[in-house]
This record gives sequence, structure tokens and C-alpha cells, in this order.
Amino acid sequence: MNPAYQIPVLFALVGIGIAWLATRRLLSLRSKRYPGWRKATEGTVLLLLAVAAAVIAASSGFNAAAVYRFRHAPPGQTFLVDGHAMRIDCSGRGSPAIILDAGLGNDGLIWGGVQPALAKTTRVCSYDRAGFGWSDTLPPPRDADHIAAELHGLLAAANITGPVVLMGHSIAGMYIRDYATRYPENIAGLIFVDASTPLQNRNPAFKAHPDPGPSKFAALLKKAAIAAGIPRLLGSAHSLSLVLVRKPPAYRPRTSVTTDRQQSPVKWKVSTAPVRRRCIPAPTVRCPF
Repeated sequence: MNPAYQIPVLFALVGIGIAWLATRRLLSLRSKRYPGWRKATEGTVLLLLAVAAAVIAASSGFNAAAVYRFRHAPPGQTFLVDGHAMRIDCSGRGSPAIILDAGLGNDGLIWGGVQPALAKTTRVCSYDRAGFGWSDTLPPPRDADHIAAELHGLLAAANITGPVVLMGHSIAGMYIRDYATRYPENIAGLIFVDASTPLQNRNPAFKAHPDPGPSKFAALLKKAAIAAGIPRLLGSAHSLSLVLVRKPPAYRPRTSVTTDRQQSPVKWKVSTAPVRRRCIPAPTVRCPF
């Protein structure tokens, strides 16, 4: 069983067990010769425990079913690139096509609030880099050169021809710069969305305010909350919900699944102004135009 829904199933079974034990103990209190205050206190605690366990069990069970259905109905198409599966999802019509590249730790679903708006004017494609979403995990090195080459192979396999506009968020800004250097004939423009730069770590502002990242306990707590379906209950799994209620386009079946991601779509204001070709060269990157 895939860990993406194996852990939620385990949470559901544990929740059912705790709810059953708490209910059994609650019913047995009637025959106990305890003082009234103890029965009332223990009964209240057991009732709250049973309700909480039942809610977690139901939420985890639904989360497991939703993730299972979601993982077996990927939006878009899956293509083989050098023997490895990669997913891409295109919508809209027009030229040049815009290729959306997600930031660190995200897959193509993060563009769920942006892609439909852009697709009203031209063809737009979001994809999963290797190891995210439905794209197979690849061994290191996972540097910009390899990621750019994999994207180039995916576009060729998906028959996306002609110069394209690459739109990269965060760390993807460095990936699309590398792509433009390696394949300048395929580039019509670059769009940087709060993008990283090759030398940003040398900026005094980064050194003055280092980001320690979340603690191990916070990361573990977050994983447990996701497995229990808490983000879904709070309405934070919008991208997943949209896929569950919408019949996905035809796709090529695949044999392996890697990382599962449940991300909320990014909400940005989309400009319809013409794309301007502008390049700021770096010491190790030349401008493609």
C-alpha cells in the first residue's frame, strides 16, 4: 500500500480503537460505585475523547479514500522522458505557450489558481518536476542543468513546439534561466515570480536574517495533521478537491507513484499586458536574447 494513504488508514484504525475503548469505559461507569463528582469528571473526559477520536477516524478515513482516488486520476498526461514518467497538464489555446514551473517543494498543482486565468488568452501548461506529484523520482544530481534537460525532453514528448514562455516561481527562477541558456531557440520570454537568483545567498539581507526552517517537531506535527485530514477539514486542500469533483482528461497509465502533495493554489493577480523580453545577466548565465 502506498504511504500516501497507508498512514491515513492507520490513523483511522487507531481512532476507531480509541473511540471504542472510551465508549466502553464510559458505559461501564454506570455500574461503578464512584462518587458523583468522579463519574461526572471521568464521563466528560471520556465523552470528549470518544468524540475527538471518532472525528479523527472519520477525517482520516475520508482523507485516505480521497488521496487514493486522487493518486489514480492525475490531471493532464504522463509521458516517458528517458525512461522516467513525467506529468504535464495543458489547457487553453494560443501561442506562445506558457510553461509554469513551481517553487521549491511544490508540484504543478500549486498553479491551480493561476493556470485557468492565463488559459483564457493562450495555451498554459504546468508540470511536475522529478520526485513531485506524479513524476518519478530520479537519482542525484538534481541541479539546474538536469532539471532543464528533463523539461526540454518533456516538452518534446508532449509535442509542445515553437518558442515558449517560461514562468518560474521561487527556485524555479534559476531553472528557467538555465533552460534559456541551454535552449535559447525555444524561448520566447521569461517570467520571474518572486524568483530566486544564483547569487542571492551572498546578499547581506539573507545573511542578516537566516531562515532556520521548521523544527523537527513542527514538521512531524504537520505531517500528522495532513495524514489526519485536518487541512482538508479546514478547506486548505482546494487543488485536491477540484480534481476529485472534476473528471480528469485522458492520460497514459503509469506503474509507479512517488511523492504526494496537497497544496493550496496560489492566488495572484494576472496581468494581460504583453510580455517584455528583458534579461539581467549573471556571472555564470548569459542572456539568450
